[in-house]
Amino acid sequence: MVLELDFFDSNNLPGEGTKYVIKRHLDKLVKNILKDLQDFSLKVNLKERSMCQLYNLIICAEDKIRPHCNEILKNVVYKLILDEEPEIAQRSYKIAELMGLYVQTDFLLPLMISHLTDSESKNVPRFVSSGLTAFSAVIHHSTQRYPEQLDSFMSQLIELIVSSDFLNNDNPEVLERVLLVTQCLVDAAGKMCKKYQHGLFKILLQLGSIP
Repeated sequence: MVLELDFFDSNNLPGEGTKYVIKRHLDKLVKNILKDLQDFSLKVNLKERSMCQLYNLIICAEDKIRPHCNEILKNVVYKLILDEEPEIAQRSYKIAELMGLYVQTDFLLPLMISHLTDSESKNVPRFVSSGLTAFSAVIHHSTQRYPEQLDSFMSQLIELIVSSDFLNNDNPEVLERVLLVTQCLVDAAGKMCKKYQHGLFKILLQLGSIP
């Protein structure tokens, strides 16, 4: 599945000059947007505008956004991907999708796994739900540019879901997010899933057996 970009189409993408200027000033631009998001935390329209700026920034920066992924995940995506305002939550999800599209899988997935398995965070149901939602967004389009890299993580991702407490969680929202991650794994992996069907069926069977 090809990711369709908001605000742009195939005939109206940022030019090389625009990308050059954005990449040259990327550190400052990211810093300013994150500051604005913090300052506008109670103003939905201004917060949405800043998130759209971050979305467009990632499109221009492409893989150069990599040094800022940790900060964007922690300060934007995890905090806002389950926001009560639908437009904020949706934009956060789409930012995570862009990161999955442009940033190499073998960098981004280990980073997110470390966040999900952090000893403090994994015991907070709200963070687990937001982290798994972000994970599903990142995985969904990860094979569009780096098709070979997801394969090397499939076993680890399945083991993460099976061996963690996610499947035994009492929170229905967490279980729903586990299903979403599994679905996105299947969609992204495509025919590659055949090698991992045993582990994937194990997850689905356990989810199906929950009352």
